[in-house]
Amino acid sequence: MIKSAISGFFNYLQYEKKLSKNSLAAYQVDLEQFTIYCPEAISSSVDCEKYISYIQNQVYKPATLKRKASSIQQFLDYLYHDSWITSKIELPITTPKIPKTLPKVMTKVQIDSIISGLLKVSKTPLRDQIVINLLYKCGLRVDECVHITIENINRNLTIKVIGKRSKERIIPISKETLKLIKSYIKKERTSLEKSPSPYLILNRRGTNLTRQGITFIINKNTLGPLTTPHIFRHSFATHLLERDASIREVQELLGHSSIITTQKYTQVSTKKRRSIYDIAHPRSRHARKLLDSTMICLMEEQRKNKVQYGK
Repeated sequence: MIKSAISGFFNYLQYEKKLSKNSLAAYQVDLEQFTIYCPEAISSSVDCEKYISYIQNQVYKPATLKRKASSIQQFLDYLYHDSWITSKIELPITTPKIPKTLPKVMTKVQIDSIISGLLKVSKTPLRDQIVINLLYKCGLRVDECVHITIENINRNLTIKVIGKRSKERIIPISKETLKLIKSYIKKERTSLEKSPSPYLILNRRGTNLTRQGITFIINKNTLGPLTTPHIFRHSFATHLLERDASIREVQELLGHSSIITTQKYTQVSTKKRRSIYDIAHPRSRHARKLLDSTMICLMEEQRKNKVQYGK
């Protein structure tokens, strides 16, 4: 029963929920594990206990464990709503809380350093600069970046992006970026293209660049910890908010369905503004600490003078 239902479930995920290829791949891995540890016919949560025991004994991160539990619960819900089972099954598992962490952000100096490093070592510097521009100046996701076509680039300084669940949005690009794209198409792309391809960014084989290819590009000149492409998107959002862009505008540029997802960047922006205030404002905590330390030094100096005078 399970294996027969999985095909219909994937059609539901792909065509109704319009999930990305990466999301579908994650569901596939989770369901393959589930079918190994569960009987072919499911009637109650007891049938899921062996699978629950398996994933709880693995060294999974909280986010991974939560994703797996969510994948299987959605599959169980599908089985019920599509009449594969007669009663609804709740997966008997309590997932751990995922610790909240602020997005990592790079400074403009760090980004410029990566670009200057690419210009020194890259055989395709124009292409690699475009990758950074699309990630940082446009705030694109990696999947959106690799699937940009030449037709998506408009002469009116905009770019059409097909985001998650095939949602379309229009993002402005700078004259500098457009000029860079035109130069790349004329000078580098013609030598990369082995056969006609609609995609803008190509690899050495002439096919569109992959996620792994983009990660490799941005870390060509990196000696320290690897930089993930998504950090550029985090930096894009945070830098806009630091320059007083409205959260609604940032939400639209990022293609977030919910503004709650965008609000995490306001925390990074607020944290930085707080540190600037603490350093710069005369009545801030930092300033008060400086004042207190100065007063302590003066008092200590007066005490020494008194001791010396008394002698």
